[in-house]
Amino acid sequence: MKNKIRVILGTVLFLSMLTADCGKITIGATTDHVTNVTSTSAATQTISTTATNFNGVNSASNKSSNGLSLELSLDSQTYKPDDTINMAITENNTLSKTNNIPVMDKWQIAGLSVGICGTFFYPFGIAVLQGDYDADNLSIAKPLTLDNPNMIVQGCLPPVINITAYDFEPSSDIATLEGNAIGSGTIEMSAEVPASSYWVGGFSKAVQQNFEPGIYTVVGGDEWGNLVVLHFTVTNTTTTTTTTINNTSQQNQEPIEVISVLDADETGGTVIPGGPNIEITLENDVSEPIISLAVVLVENVEFSSWNYTFDVSSSLPLLPNKTVSATQRLIGGGFGGNPPYGGVVPYSLTISGSLQDGSTFSFTWEPTSN
Repeated sequence: MKNKIRVILGTVLFLSMLTADCGKITIGATTDHVTNVTSTSAATQTISTTATNFNGVNSASNKSSNGLSLELSLDSQTYKPDDTINMAITENNTLSKTNNIPVMDKWQIAGLSVGICGTFFYPFGIAVLQGDYDADNLSIAKPLTLDNPNMIVQGCLPPVINITAYDFEPSSDIATLEGNAIGSGTIEMSAEVPASSYWVGGFSKAVQQNFEPGIYTVVGGDEWGNLVVLHFTVTNTTTTTTTTINNTSQQNQEPIEVISVLDADETGGTVIPGGPNIEITLENDVSEPIISLAVVLVENVEFSSWNYTFDVSSSLPLLPNKTVSATQRLIGGGFGGNPPYGGVVPYSLTISGSLQDGSTFSFTWEPTSN
């Protein structure tokens, strides 16, 4: 009978700089709500070392010459943007005898992890890539950040440090970690990694996003160079976007049009000390007044982000066909000023808000030309 354990990965401190609604703190690659942002709070992350095959719904394996089989499994092939993608990874000894495998550190792809502590004591990890990739072109992709980079990690103390080898039991995924033991080193080499969103931006400035519609690649890899690749698709619940305004159905129409994204200092693309002063101008493109409006500007190279607040409210709505502007200096930004949309650095806008009739909207806009 397999031994099944739970491992305390470490203590995580949340920066007091973050602003969020009060609520439950869930640690890991799931939605995080930070309580009491005026002070630093702490929590511990736990993961289960017992993984599930998800009944072979979306799974694959790859057997290595060392006798190990790396197995990757997802609980579906298709998800909605607000679904949780449940991923499981297992390293299994296919030999009918004990299999002692020295560590090799021959990872084929960077950014693999099983949680906030990276790969921790496991010889494997998972990465999620936006787009359709295979084993031949994985190196050109950048893994999505599944764990909150705004958190300061303390601890992550494994039961064995300075691991030198994994001693697998016959025909099993249970292995004894060889090295400097500080606890029980016989562990099931399986892990589950849930992901309901990903993070865009660097430390202290990252923002959380749902998985947008499209194709994604999940990579499982181990330190002996073995890879397994799966794919999943995120789709909207309907094929068309319909907003009902004044009893009129308006399909495939975003309520906001981006008029311009300009460098207010007219630096002409030159990066100035402190960062450029970027003005965003938006127009209400529907027949219903807009009563709340927020924009996140994301630079798509370093994935830095800045929040824009517009002077729009229920008492000061943005009326149909009217425009509103907001300006902010992008500290550390490399944005340029080529009209009408700027852009020596690729960027996007995440635009959200609500209409006077109670309906809401959220979408990502990218410039089509510089």
